[in-house]
Amino acid sequence: NLYEAARIDGAPAYARFFRITLPMLRPSIFLCVVVGILNSFTSFDLVYIMTNGGPGHATELLITHIYKSAFEQTKFDYAAALTVVQFGLLLFLMAAGLTLVFGIMNFINLAHGSLYMFGAYAASVVYGLTQSFTLALLAGFAVPFVLGGLADALGLSILHRRDHLDQVLATFGIVLFCNELVRVVWGNSPLFMDTPPALSDAVPLLGLSYPAYRFAIIGVGLAVGLGLYLLIERTRIGMLIRAGASNRAMVSALGVNIGWLNRFVFALGAGLAGLAGAMVGPILSIQPGMGEPILILTLVVIVIGGI
Repeated sequence: NLYEAARIDGAPAYARFFRITLPMLRPSIFLCVVVGILNSFTSFDLVYIMTNGGPGHATELLITHIYKSAFEQTKFDYAAALTVVQFGLLLFLMAAGLTLVFGIMNFINLAHGSLYMFGAYAASVVYGLTQSFTLALLAGFAVPFVLGGLADALGLSILHRRDHLDQVLATFGIVLFCNELVRVVWGNSPLFMDTPPALSDAVPLLGLSYPAYRFAIIGVGLAVGLGLYLLIERTRIGMLIRAGASNRAMVSALGVNIGWLNRFVFALGAGLAGLAGAMVGPILSIQPGMGEPILILTLVVIVIGGI
């Protein structure tokens, strides 16, 4: 709403946006400064300085102490920052697929985490058989893509016209079924997927060594984001998807098979979830029920993004 209201001015969009939002950040910035000053008192005897050197001397030493604490003694943790970016892009892979299904089809799919789990298992099995990480990623995407299309064709398409409560109950039942199916086929013991040899080394960056595989996750996330943008904004099928999200009845009246279009969107969302599961295989254990925790975080991401 703030962004749309700022469009009244003639300045560039980003300038109008920050012109409105930055004043709202002033209380937070002031609070951070106050907390930093109070925190600096833990190793700074202000009373002693005031009684022996006066307010001017105390102010000078206080500013010097805060500067040294903030800029000289504290080192920025680049590894932690990169890990945050990597995990954020992993959540993006999940959230992108779920947003496609919910935002375009208005369908709540709680089984999205199960597709993430199937992608991880499919990648682990293919990698164990072929020792090819590329084929494992393709399997991690293709198996949930096919499963999503079949699930929509065999029954979920009926729920498109039902209310959200029916969709939640049905997909929650699918979650329980999928977890038990995985336990029957693979058992309760977790599976582990080796990091591919080409990505098993560390990359030196800014004085630290960061795993190359986590850089690969960042690269895949960025590539998927760019690919989704090109698909939705630059292709004919993307035009149909956007039109179907805006006015399903009109798109159907123009001769477009809206059912097949929705099926493709559902399968694409499932494939992205499976790709996320395949990428996370070498850094996490693969086990039944692994989709539920990531699904909760994905829903949080979607809610915050919507706000």
